[in-house]
Amino acid sequence: MNYFTQDFGKRFSILFIASIAVGLMLWGIDFTDWANDFTMDGRGHEGEGREEPGEGPIFDMIKPFVKLTVLMLIPAVAWVWISKLVNRFSK
Repeated sequence: MNYFTQDFGKRFSILFIASIAVGLMLWGIDFTDWANDFTMDGRGHEGEGREEPGEGPIFDMIKPFVKLTVLMLIPAVAWVWISKLVNRFSK
């Protein structure tokens, strides 16, 4: 518990600012044509269209968890690697 309260304000501020920065970057990317290609599912206005293999209700339930895992795992791994590099070179 002592580690949790040690420099809590500083660590919380860094995390808060980093999460706001990532959120603003993702929000800005949301308005690009590149992001629009990901949201298009190839179906027409009537819901007709070819359905890709592997798509279905189960895939639709798993897809948000995969996106969440990737969006949380990549920054977490990058943060660990950067902090290890900083600690290695600061000593």
